[in-house]
Order: sequence, then C-alpha cells, then structure tokens
Amino acid sequence: MNTLYETDRLYLQVLTPTEANTKKVLKFYDDNREVFEPYELDRHPHFYSVGYQLAVLQTEYNMFVHGDTVRFFIFEKNDPEFIVGTVAFHEIKKSFYHSCDIGYKLDKHFWHFGYATEAISGSMFIMHDEYSMHRVNAYVIPENVNSLKLLARLGFQDEGLVRDFVFMHGKWQDHRHLTFLLN
Repeated sequence: MNTLYETDRLYLQVLTPTEANTKKVLKFYDDNREVFEPYELDRHPHFYSVGYQLAVLQTEYNMFVHGDTVRFFIFEKNDPEFIVGTVAFHEIKKSFYHSCDIGYKLDKHFWHFGYATEAISGSMFIMHDEYSMHRVNAYVIPENVNSLKLLARLGFQDEGLVRDFVFMHGKWQDHRHLTFLLN
C-alpha cells in the first residue's frame, strides 16, 4: 500500500514517523478541540502535547505497516502543509470478514465544502482496492446529526441502535451503527 493518494482536490496521506510534523498534527487537534471532543473518547491528560502526538503517530504507522489500522491525513492540493482532516480505518478484519470500522474528523473551517465526502469516498475505494475490504462500519452518537447526514449521503445504511456501546464522558453511550458495502 502506498502512503500518498490523490482525489480531485485533496491529498490523502499516511504520515510516516519521519514525515510527520507533530506540531501540525497537534495544531489540527487543538484548533478543533471544542467540535471533536463531544463525539470522541475522553482524552489522555497529555493528548495535547507534541510528545503524545509523536507516540500516537509512531504507533499508528506501525499498525499501518502490519495492516491493522490506516489513518489518512487530508491536505488540500493547493495548501499541502495544512491538515484539513483525517479518515481512519481500524479494526481491519481480513479472512472471512473483509471489514473495518471508519472514523473521520474535518477541521471546522472546511465543513460544508464537500471535503469530507471526497476524502471518505476516495479512502474507501483505496480500502476496497488495496485491502480487499467488503464492509465498512461506522458508529455515531445519535446527537451527531451532521455525521449521520454525511454518512447517509455517502450511501451508508442504518443498521440500528447499539445500546451502551462506548464508555465515554463518564457514562455508557448509545451509537447508531451504519454500514457501507464495497462491491
């Protein structure tokens, strides 16, 4: 698998430890803290530090090499130094399943311009073509209406409510389970 791909307007890149600018990654997360945190697991106390982000990037790259996780950082072609977002595939199961889970984030200044649609669509084709994925699962907190609408526009089908699915923010939270079949 390559580490750099292109869509019409975007670069999708797996950051290698030597390419990773942890300050840019940290800035991406810090600038979007208030819009990301309500929908994600509680952050480690050192999450917003360069050292923590470097450790995460190194771990994710090792998982990428082993075929367990793929995180694409999203860059605009006309500004390839600024992180627009990420699309990640984890829980990659091969053999009989050929399935994975998806997660994504987009910088709040790039919402409603089609970047998430373009990045998710492009990355799912990569997962189909290079990882032979058949099924992509998404789990979304019901209150995250924008994400649910995005996935519906992309063709994800609602499989129902998964009760007490994830422990976050001090309590068990339900999630909508959506799937997309890559044929």
